[in-house]
Amino acid sequence: MNLFWAFAQFRKCFGSPCFACFKGSKMLNAAAADRNKDPILAVLRSRVASDRPLVALEISSGTGQHVVHFAKAFPNITWQPSEIEAQSLSSIEAYREYHKLQNVKPPIYLDVSQSWENWTGIQPESSDLIVNINMMHISPLACTTGLFNSVGKILKPQGLLLTYGVREAC
Repeated sequence: MNLFWAFAQFRKCFGSPCFACFKGSKMLNAAAADRNKDPILAVLRSRVASDRPLVALEISSGTGQHVVHFAKAFPNITWQPSEIEAQSLSSIEAYREYHKLQNVKPPIYLDVSQSWENWTGIQPESSDLIVNINMMHISPLACTTGLFNSVGKILKPQGLLLTYGVREAC
């Protein structure tokens, strides 16, 4: 590979949701996820126990950047990422494979607008933590309604729902 080719590939990907353009990587990159992952992690650290095993469901995981970042910081938490879009599911899996984190499960397809009983592989009272980042302000109202109608069934007693990205306009 010559330097000109590498630069051309970088330019081709610059400004797109592409993280790693070389060798066909499927890892997507969202600039907002890079900007907000540490502030969200700070909130998680202030609210979530790190001294005992926990289970977290991330609803609408996007690219996978958040789940790997949080999994590194909380090795005691088993993370279940989820997404509705095939491209995002592939990206999450690519991040998972790249970072080789044992506490991140393979991503699952999840349509949050549907009743929780239709969420494949999710059992009642199975999560200590549900994380939902940057979904409510950009998705149909049915997704927000589905989220709030379902979390009470999915969370364990004393479980926590963490949301991020809601704006005044919602």
